[in-house]
Amino acid sequence: MDKFSLIGLSISSILIIIVLWLIRVKNKEKNQMKNIFSLNMLFMLIWCASLMLQIINQGKILPVYFEYLASFGACFIPVSMLITGIIFSKTKIKFNKYYLFLLIIPILSIIILLTNDFHNLFYETYSTTREGTIYGKYFIIHTLYSYVCLIIAMFLLIYYSIKNSGFFSKQSVLLVLGTLIPLILNVLFTLNIVNFSIYITPMSFAFAIIIFAFAIFKFQFLNVVPVALQKINDVISDGYIVINENLFIIDFNKTLMQMFNIKNDTLRNERLEIFLEMFFDQKENIVKSILKAINKTRNNTNTITTESYLKKLDKYFNIEINGIFSKNTYLGSLILFKDITQHRKDQEIMKRQAEFAAFGEASGQVAHDINSPAMAVKSEAFNIKDIIKSIPSTSDETKEYLSENTKIEILNSIKNIENGMFKIGKITGSLKSKMKKTEKRESKIFNLNDLVNSIKDLMGSTLRNNNCTLNIDIPENIEIYGEENSLDRAITNIVQNAVEAYKEKNKYGDINIKSKIFNNDKCIIEIADEAGRNT
Repeated sequence: MDKFSLIGLSISSILIIIVLWLIRVKNKEKNQMKNIFSLNMLFMLIWCASLMLQIINQGKILPVYFEYLASFGACFIPVSMLITGIIFSKTKIKFNKYYLFLLIIPILSIIILLTNDFHNLFYETYSTTREGTIYGKYFIIHTLYSYVCLIIAMFLLIYYSIKNSGFFSKQSVLLVLGTLIPLILNVLFTLNIVNFSIYITPMSFAFAIIIFAFAIFKFQFLNVVPVALQKINDVISDGYIVINENLFIIDFNKTLMQMFNIKNDTLRNERLEIFLEMFFDQKENIVKSILKAINKTRNNTNTITTESYLKKLDKYFNIEINGIFSKNTYLGSLILFKDITQHRKDQEIMKRQAEFAAFGEASGQVAHDINSPAMAVKSEAFNIKDIIKSIPSTSDETKEYLSENTKIEILNSIKNIENGMFKIGKITGSLKSKMKKTEKRESKIFNLNDLVNSIKDLMGSTLRNNNCTLNIDIPENIEIYGEENSLDRAITNIVQNAVEAYKEKNKYGDINIKSKIFNNDKCIIEIADEAGRNT
């Protein structure tokens, strides 16, 4: 390559670096990645400008002096590239004193190069061609350190670019291309496999800068979003799998591995059916259901949701499946796995607590309901007992005393006892019905007149003992659809309250129950007393 071609390439490299620098300065957004890349451009500018001056001044000034100037860029480029790789892999780093150790070799290299005339440790003989250059003993240390830094930097950049964006992404391809070319050319030059000019090194790095420029400004290589998104994906509570159109797994996150106790990333490039069959019971057709849902997402953008129980892990999962499209072209599907095991357990606990609360409430109501017929039975039993005690002991007197009215009174008391026990049976039956988990409240058609008269019969002794009369004015044809036990309980409680009100005021009187139909489909029930309470 002639002198003018080298000058042209050098000027082109310098101009590109300056343009990139100006674009970077114009962009007010600041982050560690963009700052370290600006530092890379500064070192490259020093390196390329120094070698351009060396080319221009060939035959006028000893070229080694421009090498001294170039060293301020060339010696620090490997370290700055290494820091670039570290920042890219971690998104952001906190600088500490240990990073200063990376500068020991570059600074030592500059010092040894500037004082090379006294010891020849860097160069024994310097030339612009590989054949004419004889390296000193220290050059090996400098070269090994530089290549180690560059290789680590390139590994970090390529590895995390593939991890964040995929192997065949444009960012990754550009990175591989931009990093391998200068590395290969420099290895060939250093090992004297190909006789390049020494200017091949800065030129190749300038080429890498151009490649990186496309990655930065066109594909946002230095944007932290891809890295941040990957980190977010790894810490979100939902596990996910990304599959291509052929149902091969191409990506997943750490949460998924933790959910299914997967120890390594062997899932990548595995068929989805194999993963599903490892964990889901085929007898329940869950695998077929998921595959069928994936097939549906090929033609629409709707989210398909299903819930499955994973017997092997004793876990419940909510599974959401979405198609991935680019300009209406199906590329694959995203499958989200949400572990809802704890949610299901919490629901079961709440359900049981609600059942216990309902049981407690029903028990209180039943205790109150049973109390009324039980008191009526007790009252009738005392009534029979009093009647029997009042019967004379002699046989003739007993026959004479057991008049027809007395027999009727005893029979009525026995009937009331039977009604009370029947009432208690209905209440306990209602309690059993309420405790059934799947059974709803029982509604049926019943006769209102029969219901109220059964209440009158049940409370007959209570009414008589407190000198109260229950008057019923209800047409015999009124039928109601609803919960008979609930209405029975409500009317009984109101009548009982009226009796107690009379008793508190040492009064006796009537309790009136009336009912009528209006609008052909509604019924009004009116209960009134003269004890100061009206309902």
